[in-house]
Amino acid sequence: MENEQIEIGISDRRLVVRPIGHVTAKLCQVLKTRLFSQMDAAGVKQIEFDMSACKYMDSTFLGLLLLIEKSARAHGFEPITMHQTNDVCRSLLSTMGMERKFIFADIPCGACKRLEILSAPRDVSAQFLLETHRELSQLSPENEEKFRLLTTLLEKSEGSDRRP
Repeated sequence: MENEQIEIGISDRRLVVRPIGHVTAKLCQVLKTRLFSQMDAAGVKQIEFDMSACKYMDSTFLGLLLLIEKSARAHGFEPITMHQTNDVCRSLLSTMGMERKFIFADIPCGACKRLEILSAPRDVSAQFLLETHRELSQLSPENEEKFRLLTTLLEKSEGSDRRP
């Protein structure tokens, strides 16, 4: 499997995210934390994804995209633009019923002066996995069925984590 990496930066009034390779849950939790803290930065009004180097996305990343889109709307941002999304990733977004949530552009994403490379923590929390997969499940009855077993197991795991 190709190495995954996510770069994030601010340019003008835009937050730019560049997923690279096969993006999995490994980097999603740190991306959420970093991106949500940057959304409150002075003057930021838009989020753009440079998808030109993203080869594939797992369901956790897809769910995170929904959380990001929901938060961007709540902040009054312009709709999120996905630049140069390949056919595989576009198909995944379509299959999950997510295409209507984003604007797609075949043009390159504008340059970003300062890009930070995010590094993955050792573990991804069950709570975070549950949150992202609930977002996917809420899009359609088909998604709810696809992720029912996983969300049920994660809910049980979350409950067992709270016991003394």
